[in-house]
Amino acid sequence: MTPAGQDMSDELQRRIDTAFSSEQIPEVYFHAFVSSLMPMGDTLIILERYGKPIAKLFCSYSVAKTLALKLGELVKQAELKLGADIPTTDQLRELMGGGKDSGDGSDS
Repeated sequence: MTPAGQDMSDELQRRIDTAFSSEQIPEVYFHAFVSSLMPMGDTLIILERYGKPIAKLFCSYSVAKTLALKLGELVKQAELKLGADIPTTDQLRELMGGGKDSGDGSDS
């Protein structure tokens, strides 16, 4: 029997492989988003590309929180490998002199 972490890793890899091999699951690239709390315990995330909405995602508060934590873990792993902090879109806007509302629609 393998450790629980190994089982989870195998299951995660199986799920990723299944998604990548399916032509019926759309691929979406985005570089901005807006998010909002909805009534009845849902979160709305609108994905944007070049200032235009391209997808709407709805999820429960619990799933939204889990997604935020898991994405944070992935970014930390990338930063460790890179040996540098990855700036947020808000930080990049500040560095580039774009001010707080540059119109990319990202939500902090």
